Amino acid sequence: MSLDRRGRALLVAAVALAVAAGAVVAASGASITADPNSPNDTATHSVTVAIDGDTVGASWTGLEVVYEASDASNVGQNDVTTIGIDRGNDDPGTTIDVDVSNDLSSVSASSDGQTLDIGLGGNYDLEQGDEIVVQYEDVQNPDAGTYSVSMDVNPQSSGGTASASLSIQSDTTTTTTSTTTTTTTTTSTQTT
Repeated sequence: MSLDRRGRALLVAAVALAVAAGAVVAASGASITADPNSPNDTATHSVTVAIDGDTVGASWTGLEVVYEASDASNVGQNDVTTIGIDRGNDDPGTTIDVDVSNDLSSVSASSDGQTLDIGLGGNYDLEQGDEIVVQYEDVQNPDAGTYSVSMDVNPQSSGGTASASLSIQSDTTTTTTSTTTTTTTTTSTQTT
């Protein structure tokens, strides 16, 4: 084998590794919403993540949500109101086909509340095109703005994360004031 052939073989191997690394994606198509989405309020956050890549066929063992600015320090296991799988990602919003709440094993926050870890027992398999849905209460919204949030399905073995933007709206109040103006007209008449 000549050096040119060896160089080409190394190049082909490098491209194959790059393609394989690109395929190691745990999740995509993520979304996050807050209700209410007003600044500094305690809110319910809803997270969805579409499943693809290496997570397909794996047991769902957890979800890590990393906030840029929100505080999930007060979120506990009892605050998880919905956790499940939307098979085929064909249902709107937080609708699920498979409820996995009986598999929920832990909920904890770290990094000053900016990282929320949700642990599961791993009794439910994820399929290509599924969407995981998690809704939890007791999150402190940040100031008004748009913030990056990353989600990692099965974080202990993840090949990648999905990201979404959390929009917190400024609290604006419009006041309308009505003013009534009264005009008095005086007319004088002269007699001759």
